[in-house]
Amino acid sequence: METCLTCKSPLCISHIRLFRTLSEKQQALIVANVIRIPLKKGEIFIHEQEPLSSFVVINRGRFKAYNDTIDGRRNVVYFYRSGDFFGENCLFHPVDSPFTVECVEDGSLCTIPSDIMHRLIQQDHDLSFALLAGLSYRIEALEDEIKSVHVERLENRLYGLLKSLELDYGVVRNGERIIRLPLSQEEMASRLGSSREAISRTLKKMENAGKIRILAHKEILLP
Repeated sequence: METCLTCKSPLCISHIRLFRTLSEKQQALIVANVIRIPLKKGEIFIHEQEPLSSFVVINRGRFKAYNDTIDGRRNVVYFYRSGDFFGENCLFHPVDSPFTVECVEDGSLCTIPSDIMHRLIQQDHDLSFALLAGLSYRIEALEDEIKSVHVERLENRLYGLLKSLELDYGVVRNGERIIRLPLSQEEMASRLGSSREAISRTLKKMENAGKIRILAHKEILLP
């Protein structure tokens, strides 16, 4: 297993939104204790209801999280790509995983065990407040997303998702705001409780209305 000190990937655990509020010293503490786990397509990182005792960031590759129902159906809950993370509720204590996480494209995960996080917090009490601030922001974003699934039109929900993705995947190019989409249309549909066809139609409708501009290479411009 590699640590962040030996990993050559361009993505670092300290680059994700949750840790952006930390000082350089605090980020260095976390990076020095990260463990990198490589996985091949089809390998399971963790099964549903198994103890999860680490915060996990997708370093590279693609992963899916799912539940198996009693009648044998598989319900895909999330698709994860580079930069996504889960297990934030494990930062302070282990919990049972609410889903199975399977690798669908060769990749690797960056993990930090909760017992190590306890030690880091004891060394730097300000670290706990910084992490709580980051977690609070994420909870608010998730609550807004859940509410929108039930009460808003697909166009509004989709635009809200794009705005959320802009925070982590947005760039400014020639004065224009551009999102490098980390999700396929199928993955956006799963996230919003819709279908790929509906997502495609809605994106086109939004472009015709001048709300977005669809570019090449899975990029979207927000006017």
